Amino acid sequence: MAQADWADLSGSALDSTDVPRGVTAALTVPPGGTAFTYGFRSEVSTIGFAGKYCALTNFSPITGSRKGGSIRCAVKRYASGANFAPMFGFIQGVDPTTSSGYMVGLSEADAYNIVLKKGVPSGGLDASGSDIIRASTASWTAVGDGVTVWKHLRLDVLVNPHDEVVLNVYENDLTANDVDAPVWAAITGMDSFIDDANGILTGSLPYTGPFYPFFGMYTEGVGVSVLYDHFEVLRQTAP
Repeated sequence: MAQADWADLSGSALDSTDVPRGVTAALTVPPGGTAFTYGFRSEVSTIGFAGKYCALTNFSPITGSRKGGSIRCAVKRYASGANFAPMFGFIQGVDPTTSSGYMVGLSEADAYNIVLKKGVPSGGLDASGSDIIRASTASWTAVGDGVTVWKHLRLDVLVNPHDEVVLNVYENDLTANDVDAPVWAAITGMDSFIDDANGILTGSLPYTGPFYPFFGMYTEGVGVSVLYDHFEVLRQTAP
């Protein structure tokens, strides 16, 4: 997908002065990537979320009743620290402070996990938070511009006819498979999850859309950065 396919999240999102964002050819792309990556860097200590949503027809939002989708990308933390986190997924609006949904990302910690969350992007991505549905058993500390820092992740949000939402998270091993030829595999600690129609498991009713695909960075600090590459977004067309 191209940079022009995405628009800035609105509401009280941090703007491009607070968090500069855009494409760059200066940094290392993931295996199989092309010349550019997309980055965010915080210039303020204001707590908040800076990000983009997919502005394409039929994805802004995903059209149809009870329709989710699948979103895949390579992502990495460029800095250490427990004051920021990259995340992407599907939310039910374009304001990251009020739009709830499902998202996956790399948690706020020096030793970070892959985590799945139900909530709002501006709430951050604390792996021990009550809004975290799943967290990887493994954790990592690698940051910066190395090829091996990249995580190639996939989130499926599939809405059933009876208003239950099936959530699946997968990873492609970039040491074996390029971003343009992924082999998706389960992540230890992140089994498939069904957000039940009565909200028994999570304490709140499931979100059934309409959904906007999004990505970005939660931040509490100055000088922290994240990078993204090779976005793919698919929409659920049945049932």
